[in-house]
Amino acid sequence: MPKTLNFFSYHLKKEQNCMARFLKYAGLGLSFGNFNEARKTLNLKNPFDYLGIDTIRLYLPTSNIEFEEFSRAIRFRNGLKRLKFNDQQSGVIACEFIKSDGFRYYTVRVSLSRLYNGINYSSYSPFDYKDTIERLDPILASAGLPVKDWTKVILSRLDVFLNIELEHPYEHYTPILKTISLPRTKLESYETSKYLKNKQITLMTYDKKDQLEKRKNVKIQDNVLRIELRYLKGQKIKKTFGTNLLFKLKPEQIEKDFYEKLESAFSLLKDFSFQTKSFSRKDELIRYFEELNSRFPERFAKEALSYYRKEKQGKLKEFLSDLKNVPVQLDKSVESQRKKKERDTKKAQHYANLGIFLDYASREYSLSLDLIKSAVFHRRLKIALLDEVVKAEHRQYKKNEGAMDLSMFSWEDVERIIMKVS
Repeated sequence: MPKTLNFFSYHLKKEQNCMARFLKYAGLGLSFGNFNEARKTLNLKNPFDYLGIDTIRLYLPTSNIEFEEFSRAIRFRNGLKRLKFNDQQSGVIACEFIKSDGFRYYTVRVSLSRLYNGINYSSYSPFDYKDTIERLDPILASAGLPVKDWTKVILSRLDVFLNIELEHPYEHYTPILKTISLPRTKLESYETSKYLKNKQITLMTYDKKDQLEKRKNVKIQDNVLRIELRYLKGQKIKKTFGTNLLFKLKPEQIEKDFYEKLESAFSLLKDFSFQTKSFSRKDELIRYFEELNSRFPERFAKEALSYYRKEKQGKLKEFLSDLKNVPVQLDKSVESQRKKKERDTKKAQHYANLGIFLDYASREYSLSLDLIKSAVFHRRLKIALLDEVVKAEHRQYKKNEGAMDLSMFSWEDVERIIMKVS
């Protein structure tokens, strides 16, 4: 047999062995014949029962890869900027990077929720080192990137998520989500999604039901708020957890830090507790400040009402920007003026948030506020364990398509109804 045919037969045999390993782990032991059927299976169960893991990104220097150039040449394709391997079934994406000094490395990105369930929705996504590498190893081997030593693999990104079951459509809760904040992050918004971000971390909230339908053409009945915390750098992961090695990081470390940051972001909501007695926003604000023993409850109520109206009219962001950009007066201390701007900005945002909370408290006796509070501060979930019996699905709300959704009425609607009745 010619040498070229021997070479091709040898590498073809290696390809078949790699694919067999892939089918064993990623395909759950399926044969080639029924593998395509498995690709169609999506697990949409247990969305609200665990703390979930979405994207993990692994850093692989070439020194930790035992290259199979034939497989790599077949599997990798030219992307927009770099060579890229994309396994459609598992969602594993590997990219090649070459620095200006010629240093070459690879990143491997995968959603554990998708890896275990076929789609990124279910919260069942065990963060189990051994099982993860058993699933990833054959896929990377088929791409010509067998890992030499998994104990040296660095985790350079980690996305943790919490799905919250909502009683009403997501849009009903967006004003509440406007009140969250994190130190040293910049606020960005896209449609109804909100991002608190810097170069190392991002906390985002978005409509998971809408995302599944628009991006994946998958329709679900549940109304779902997803809160996602992204650790974007290996250095941030190491600083937060004491390690960024994949095999050392433990689920309980992730759970602890996730809820600490979540509680910090929703701290204003946690501190709010007030029972309204009327539909008069002004009267309720006065009564609120009176219960706080404020010296000037009417004045503070007037200020809060003003900031809340700016928020409702979409003018608060511009107002806060103008407040920050007030010219510095040369005859006064620059530092004292800076601190005053910070205090005034914080007060305006706080009063606007207070108006939002009072609005919900008056309309529905704080039910929506309590729902978010419960998910963030009280019902602390754990990351799923690989060998545990999967929980019975937690469902708080039964959908009734024929029922009237009272959340669609604004405070102003209620006031008009009362005026007509009286």
